[in-house]
Amino acid sequence: SPAQGQPDFVVVLVGPEGKSAVVDADGNVTPRAARILGAGGAVVGVDLFLTGELADAGVSAQRDHFKNYFTTHNRTDLQERAQDIATVAAYARARHKGAKVALWASAGSASWALLAAPAADWQVVDAAGFDESDAAQLLDRANFVPGYRKLGGVATALTLAREGAFLVFNAKSSLNLAPAKAVFAAAGNSRNLDAR
Repeated sequence: SPAQGQPDFVVVLVGPEGKSAVVDADGNVTPRAARILGAGGAVVGVDLFLTGELADAGVSAQRDHFKNYFTTHNRTDLQERAQDIATVAAYARARHKGAKVALWASAGSASWALLAAPAADWQVVDAAGFDESDAAQLLDRANFVPGYRKLGGVATALTLAREGAFLVFNAKSSLNLAPAKAVFAAAGNSRNLDAR
């Protein structure tokens, strides 16, 4: 948190690197976190499910999403991470009353952050070429959710977050945000969803 006063905004840094996006191995604040703090915001780093220090927890080998009807009774890695993001966002709101909550997602975490879109007021997402039309990407453990396409994918999550503001960059042209853009426009927030 900033040295003095309550922050107007809290940025949750989301990515495979976990909380090391905020503080490096030597205990120093990273340049990205320092910029947020310098602007008067608070910053949160978190090791989401099986990321950061938890990435090699030995659990990963036991979680075969395609074996023994795993997804019938268990959440996928993506679902666990999206829930973690929503929990951290709720914590940030409770800790810093009245502050806006933003997600800043680094490469490799686009699907996690975008599916957790309703939990944030703002998002900046490095899509890093995430392509919803590529079955191999959707079957990758980091992106897998049963019924993803039937539920509408990223467009549905963003539609549920139509009051927020979102910048998605490094997006593939096949990342279909047209339905979400139409909903944002109907809500009078067409400028709040930008994909580049």
